[in-house]
Amino acid sequence: MMSVQWLPILPSELLQNTEVLKVLINGKEVVVWRSALGHVQIWENRCPHRSVRLSLGHVDGENLVCAYHGWEFAAQDGSCQKIPAQPEQRAPKSVCSKAYPVSENNGMIWFGGFDHELKPEPLSQQTLFPKITPVHYAGSVLIHCAIDEVSEFLQHLHFRQVSPYCFLGDDEFADVQLIITPTDTEKTTLHALQPQAESVQRSLDSLFQIRQQLEEHQYAVL
Repeated sequence: MMSVQWLPILPSELLQNTEVLKVLINGKEVVVWRSALGHVQIWENRCPHRSVRLSLGHVDGENLVCAYHGWEFAAQDGSCQKIPAQPEQRAPKSVCSKAYPVSENNGMIWFGGFDHELKPEPLSQQTLFPKITPVHYAGSVLIHCAIDEVSEFLQHLHFRQVSPYCFLGDDEFADVQLIITPTDTEKTTLHALQPQAESVQRSLDSLFQIRQQLEEHQYAVL
């Protein structure tokens, strides 16, 4: 069976326990949430009951609660655990939120693809980038450019591409990891991770400079 590539979508620090976020991946909405025990989930952003966005809901322990009718869905498999209007009845096993493969590695949350027929290999078996510990999140910016254009520009700036979505700096940016997320067709999110917490502002300033240079170049072409 074919495998798919893991996509980095969100720095781990941006998703705290019991937090719920709406995230775009290649233009498609998903809900990303972390249970009270710290388990990260990536699900289709739609309640199987009335199709309300699950990102409007809240976390109760290990369950995500829909904001509309209070249906509760369990971490790990998305199975319905509780229907408030039918408290004495067990929820049907066929009622599940669609859960996608997810993993955490080196300070990032990774998405394993929309197609359930294509299974990603375990993330630990893939060479993503040299692991630097501890990892500090330095910031993210949304760039109005396609991901291929951002990738090409980072290489022009002498960031070394070590995997399809990850780059390492050199010289003054040695050990700085830049990670690109395919947010939409013409939008890319650029994240910075680094081993030293004290120089975070420098990396954040660099992200804004990269965004400005890319978007000004794009504007000039148009």
